[in-house]
Amino acid sequence: AIEVVSTPDSLITNIATSVSPLGDFNGLSNSAFQVCYRLNVGGPTITSENDTLSRTWEPDGKYNKFLQGSKNASVSAKIIKYPESGATPYIAPSSVYASAVHIEDPLTMQPNVNLTWRLNVDPGYSYLIRLHFCDIVSKVLNSLYFNVYINTMVGVSALDLSSLTDALDTAYYKDFVLYGDAITNDSILVQIGPYQSQSASLDAILNGLEIMK
Repeated sequence: AIEVVSTPDSLITNIATSVSPLGDFNGLSNSAFQVCYRLNVGGPTITSENDTLSRTWEPDGKYNKFLQGSKNASVSAKIIKYPESGATPYIAPSSVYASAVHIEDPLTMQPNVNLTWRLNVDPGYSYLIRLHFCDIVSKVLNSLYFNVYINTMVGVSALDLSSLTDALDTAYYKDFVLYGDAITNDSILVQIGPYQSQSASLDAILNGLEIMK
């Protein structure tokens, strides 16, 4: 059988953030990919009939290792906005950005808490990790700053979605590359946690997660 599938050039850009060592990774567009996981964080299954590119997104619950510290949030997909450049409906449908997991309210007094997703992978490969973000929990801009960790290494410090999108309820995604020699226990850990700042709430958010070999 032969299948020809059309996808936009912007689906996989050429540049990502290398986690170890931390820096820029160039050459994604020259790579081949196999999807390992595609998760709708904090939301239900999204079937291929409801995705812009016929993808299926599964719930994240069985991979979330700190369910008791996690709180689901959701809004109407109709209010999700896409920026003029960056995320598009082809990157992920609005239903992905309309749901999220953030830190459970009683734990906001514990600044060192991290929400953790563990995903088993095959050793000996590098992986593209695409994280989807959309601030659907803040009431005002510039009130949510948080850190992102990949296999306990800092991927982004003090991520401020407001400065990146200039609006709430606006889609954003970020790509990371994790080399095979940085993978331990045949698994990838994705963690989010609060950034220590007097002006920021002790919270962190994740809306979607994709891992590609």
